[in-house]
Amino acid sequence: MTRQNVTDGPREILTRKCPVCEGDGIVVSDASMAIDVERKLRALASASRHKAFKVAVNDHVAGVLIGSGATRLTEIEAHAKRRFVLEPREGVPHDFFEVLDQGTLEKLQGEIPVAEGSEVQVKLVEVGKHDLRAGVGSRDGYTVSVGDAAGMIGKTVRVRIERFVDGTAYATLVSKEKPEAEPITAEGHARSRGG
Repeated sequence: MTRQNVTDGPREILTRKCPVCEGDGIVVSDASMAIDVERKLRALASASRHKAFKVAVNDHVAGVLIGSGATRLTEIEAHAKRRFVLEPREGVPHDFFEVLDQGTLEKLQGEIPVAEGSEVQVKLVEVGKHDLRAGVGSRDGYTVSVGDAAGMIGKTVRVRIERFVDGTAYATLVSKEKPEAEPITAEGHARSRGG
């Protein structure tokens, strides 16, 4: 008798159980759908001369597509040499993709409460809804989702706003330049003692 393979294969990694029937049916995962939406965004950008596009997608897929601190969205935009204004929608199918408008970034984005690239301080109060690595806080009536800051809940941090999407500012931590710690050695110990 041989042992049965119990590890996850490609099907288990790329799909998840259907949330409706919980049976044998499977649904494409949020990450797989985000890859499909990314392909659609790149095709949209290459077929048009417009500099920005406003696109509606499922909110879970948008969370994966934006990435922690908007890193994935900025990578997609840099590769496509276009800007994408995402409009996350609840209650729509995972494969939902609708181009709402195209034109200039200023026209599509409208007025935002904080400029991209600006640095602000925010107190992180909870973990992100779609990104469990993000810390989330609130400032001046808008939500700030800080990438890779889930371990800093309860602290006030300085962040750089990378993107503003549908009432949420996606930000990254501003690192303070700290001198590199000297490794602990006998020579270093002797110097610190004045010897």
